[in-house]
Amino acid sequence: MLGWYPLPKGVALLPRYAAVSAAANEHYLDPLAVVDDPAPAYRTLDCLAQPLRDPHGRACRAFNLAATSDLALFVAVLRGVHLLQGFRNRDVRTRLFGQRVATDPRRSA
Repeated sequence: MLGWYPLPKGVALLPRYAAVSAAANEHYLDPLAVVDDPAPAYRTLDCLAQPLRDPHGRACRAFNLAATSDLALFVAVLRGVHLLQGFRNRDVRTRLFGQRVATDPRRSA
């Protein structure tokens, strides 16, 4: 009768364990073979994580990709709703801080 049955433990079944493990590895590694090399993306992110100086000599802090606030900014900017019309400062502030803070006239800049 065909079905899924547990393999009993024993030295005699090591070749069967090897075959099942190899099949499982191939099952998971075949889809990964078509993934592009992530090195260019890592280099780009590395550039974002380096502090810079503007033309007037003032320091600009780098993005900390592990910080919650910087990650929230990336999520707010990279949302799909901005693809057609882009985004404004108010859109990002609304996403990050809520409607009340985004429309506060003291914070408009």
